[in-house]
Amino acid sequence: MCAWPEKLCAIAPIPGPKKAMINNSGAEAVETAIATARAATGRQAIIAFEGAYHGRTLLTQSLTSKYALFKKNFGPFAPEIYRVPYPYLTGWWPRTR
Repeated sequence: MCAWPEKLCAIAPIPGPKKAMINNSGAEAVETAIATARAATGRQAIIAFEGAYHGRTLLTQSLTSKYALFKKNFGPFAPEIYRVPYPYLTGWWPRTR
């Protein structure tokens, strides 16, 4: 077995129990994170940022919002995915005078 996930958990500045996992790809990591969050919360919906690329699996393609580049002629896609604009700092905070 690989020892570095345990070492990562030992040095992570997070209180309480920790676990680390090694994934084969970014899409697999995204899918594992979503499965873990769904199991922990009991909620099915997912929020994704507009313009983001998440991968080439069915779920990660569903999250990806660039239709013409990555999603054309594929589908049907996963339900309950909601998109929000990415919070760029220049336009995110209310202006104060």
